[in-house]
Formats: sequence, C-alpha cells, structure tokens
Amino acid sequence: MKCKLTWAELAEDCFSEELMLGETDKARDARIKETVMKHIQEEKRGRGTGTRRVIRLVALVAVLATLFTVTAYATGLFNQKLTKASGTVSGTWTWHNEDGSVEVQRMNYPEAGYILTAEDTGLIPNKIELKANWLPSRTEQVGQWLPRIYDDGGFEGPVPYQICTHYAIPGFTLVLNGECKIVKEETWENYQVTELSAAWNLEYGMGVQNFVLLRDEEHGYIISVGGDQSFETLEHMAKELEVRDTGVPVDYDPNFNIGIMNIGRG
Repeated sequence: MKCKLTWAELAEDCFSEELMLGETDKARDARIKETVMKHIQEEKRGRGTGTRRVIRLVALVAVLATLFTVTAYATGLFNQKLTKASGTVSGTWTWHNEDGSVEVQRMNYPEAGYILTAEDTGLIPNKIELKANWLPSRTEQVGQWLPRIYDDGGFEGPVPYQICTHYAIPGFTLVLNGECKIVKEETWENYQVTELSAAWNLEYGMGVQNFVLLRDEEHGYIISVGGDQSFETLEHMAKELEVRDTGVPVDYDPNFNIGIMNIGRG
C-alpha cells in the first residue's frame, strides 16, 4: 500500500508538495531541498542574541537527513573521538605568579574514553545562560537563569545531575574519562545530540554517568546534561531547557588547555 505524505504538514510556510513513497522525481526532490535549505538559512540569519526555547525534536530536519543525507548544522566545528580508555590524553595548566615565576602542571588522563576538540574558525563564542523548566530534584532552581544547574546529592555516592556549558575554544581539549559508549546520535532542531555513558572511578562509588550532549555548531557551545539519571530523565530535562545568549564573549585563559566532563564534587 502506498502512503501519501503532504510536505506542507511538516513545513507549510516552506512549500506544499506531495510525495508518493516508492516513486522518484529528481526535479521535485531538488526543488524541495532547495526551498527548505533556503528557509533554514533565512531562519539562521534571523537568529541573534536573546532568549529562545531551543530543545525540541523537529520532524522536518529528520526527514531531510533521511532523504538527502544532509543536516543544516553539520559544520564540523567540534571534533569528537571515542577511544578505548587506554591512551593517555595530556595538557597543561600554567600559573604565572606575582614574583614572575611560572608553574606548569601537566595534566594526564590515562583513561580518556571520549575526547572533544574544536576547529580554529576564528569564532569567539558568547557566554550562555540556562533556565530549567523541569528538574527531578532541587526544584528551587526551576525558572532561574543560571550558568550551571546541578544536584550533587550530598557528600557521597553518585551525583544526580549537572547541566552546564562547554565552549568551542581552539586548542582546548575536553575529556570524558572511563569506558564510554555512545548509545544514540540524532538532531534536535539546531543541535547535534550525542547520548553516551561513562563508567569511571566505580571503586569510589561514583557509578556510571550518563550524558546528553547538545552541540550547537553555529554558536560554538555544548550543553552537557549528565549524571546518574536515566537517559529518559536526562532527555526530559534537556527538552525543557531554555538558553539565553548573553552577547558577552567567553573569557578564555590559554594557560589552561584541557579539562574533563566527568561530574564530581567540589
């Protein structure tokens, strides 16, 4: 049985074309692709600083990714690499003291399981603030604009959750330690989403941490929603987030060129 899809139902302000599954029309497909991509680019040009509800699943982008093997935001600003937690990743933290002396501490992560770096595009990301509209605990944070949203769970045991932002800074390496496993990758509106788990420091009772990472390739940041919650709960938290671009460039200190995403206390 053939199913008829009306594209206008997905994006009525873009076009209204009909598609019969099992039939091909190269001219129509090219026409649809050109129209939709033009619409997306116009939407991107109209985006600036301010407040927006950004986390929702968009059927139109999913359809385009399936039919045309493209995504509007896959600019390659971030480079992600999954390793086997067997190779050491290193960086340095440097302090310049008042007496003129310099102290350099080499930071070695021999159990790096997932690594993120950024391309040098000349982009200076703006600082981001977050507002949660739903949280499983510490609900007094709901509705507040904050740079970080978290529940550390007290003094011991697994950390329930942390929501924070990492920025695309050339020369900076972001490491997730432990045995890491990517469980899902998809597109949510202008975000490239990676869901993964990391098993690290289990002997200290931290447990396996799950992460939903939302990469905004256009604006140069990653929202990390992680903790010992289920992926279902983390997705719920992520989809109820609002993001505010402050318009203030990120202050980056090149003396510190590596950091970790694993969630701890302190």
